[in-house]
Amino acid sequence: MKYRVSGTNHDNGARMTLEFEAESRAAAERKAIQSRMDVSHIVDITEEESADEAAAKRAAHRGDTVNDGRMARFFIGMMIVLALAAVAYFVVWPRVRATMGS
Repeated sequence: MKYRVSGTNHDNGARMTLEFEAESRAAAERKAIQSRMDVSHIVDITEEESADEAAAKRAAHRGDTVNDGRMARFFIGMMIVLALAAVAYFVVWPRVRATMGS
């Protein structure tokens, strides 16, 4: 299995990310420690998409929610409903009231 191990360099504190082919997470951690890394995170990337595609997805939104336009469609729909209600009130209601009074 393939693992991506993140951490810091034990000597100078620089961030490091290494990828190892290992039998288990523990074996990947041991290999990272042998490479003078203080391990902070291990991810199994055996079936993960390529690193470039994953980085592109992360860079596109940077943790923000994706605006797919649902709120805009909802707002426009509500405005149409309110406009129809206003037309019905000012045009149709006086006629209905006139017929009820006679």
